[in-house]
Amino acid sequence: MCREKLKPVSKESPETELLAVPTSDGPEWMPVKICHSSRARRLRITIGIHGEVVLTLPRGCSRKIGIEFLNRHGDWMKKHIGRRVDFKEVTLLSYVQKQGWLAISGGKFPVKVSFGEKSSFIQNTDGIKLVINREMVQETELLRLLRKLASEALKERLLYLSNERNLPLERVSIRNQKSRWGSCSDRGTISLNWRLVLVRPELQDYILLHELAHLTEMNHSHKFWSLLESYDSSARKHDREVTRISRQVMALGR
Repeated sequence: MCREKLKPVSKESPETELLAVPTSDGPEWMPVKICHSSRARRLRITIGIHGEVVLTLPRGCSRKIGIEFLNRHGDWMKKHIGRRVDFKEVTLLSYVQKQGWLAISGGKFPVKVSFGEKSSFIQNTDGIKLVINREMVQETELLRLLRKLASEALKERLLYLSNERNLPLERVSIRNQKSRWGSCSDRGTISLNWRLVLVRPELQDYILLHELAHLTEMNHSHKFWSLLESYDSSARKHDREVTRISRQVMALGR
């Protein structure tokens, strides 16, 4: 339907409302969250992390026009809401163990999780070993370890990519954002989501390059995309893939 950008659609989370949306089978009540975004270039519809419809209005677009747009896509929304998976049922531990790798330094490093007397992580050329204190809450300790590992790994990777392109990097922070992969402030501070170590290396690099491009272009204009595509020739493809995996990965570690 449309690609969800990496920037937040609003500073405050709007309330979800029930709207009767026309479909080929008649009106259907659907949970809808209407957001305004100064960065959006066009109207777009996505499915939120909790299964609600998210309607994003670009600057200058009225609610009335947005609702008219929404009403033309009732069948698409009904289809995708009906296929929603409750990603909250997937634990961080089970996800990491099933996936079997973390994205570090532009590659996939095998990861093993074990339990011991003290929580720690060890990274070497053979992979990553995560040890969780068996006396602690598993999810909480694993989250703490992954955030610590991500703080080191993502800063190092971002610095490497910025140096490759001679881009000045002021400051980097690793955070626990709920709905965005990264952001770049007017002062050049880049904030990254720790969950980036859970996504494929090429998608991780795409998101890092996306934020680095904002050091030059603080918008999502044609200039921005041209610049980003000079950094990553598959930027638009990677953008679609990031949108596809976002709901599941963002639900981890909540």
